[in-house]
Amino acid sequence: MNFSFKDCLKNALVQAVGSKPDFEIILAAAKWVEKGVLVEADVEEIQAAIDKQYVAKETSPDETEVTQEA
Repeated sequence: MNFSFKDCLKNALVQAVGSKPDFEIILAAAKWVEKGVLVEADVEEIQAAIDKQYVAKETSPDETEVTQEA
């Protein structure tokens, strides 16, 4: 099995979700896209992990409460 820096980097950014502020993860991903290491599909995967941590719960028909998963 070959080592893939791209996969290692992407996995590290996904694992940082929840422990680092979202903007730091997004800025880091953008930096690596600019350097040609990550591509748009990788950023979409990272963004999906960020979005997944926020779960919408209905509290009433008129309100929606957003909570963060642990």
